[in-house]
Amino acid sequence: IVKIATLVGYKEPFKSIGKLYNRAFAMSLQHGVEYSSRHVARMENNLQSGNLTPGEYHELQQKIAILKSFSHPKVLTAEDDKKIYTHVALHIGLIVAALILIFLPAEGKSEEDEEPFDTPVVAKVVDDK
Repeated sequence: IVKIATLVGYKEPFKSIGKLYNRAFAMSLQHGVEYSSRHVARMENNLQSGNLTPGEYHELQQKIAILKSFSHPKVLTAEDDKKIYTHVALHIGLIVAALILIFLPAEGKSEEDEEPFDTPVVAKVVDDK
């Protein structure tokens, strides 16, 4: 069933969405924020025309969502910067803690850590009477 499904026009959605983001980013850098705004308006007009199949309608909605993320950029505030620096510091701390736990040797064994079969058990002879 999987082989048949892949033969019949299977599209890898994440790969195509990634390409759309890359293209939108490159075009926004090259032509400015107006590029995304113009194309969002054009695509919304195409959506309203109603001459689309469900697949085309969904694809156009995805493209509009991607372009809107570039047409309305978010301005970072001082609070946003503080959150970013806090997260960076926490991640670095976690990486350092993990490296310390991985590379530092454990201390010697204590008597409590002794394996249950480390000491031999002496067998006693039992008389059958």
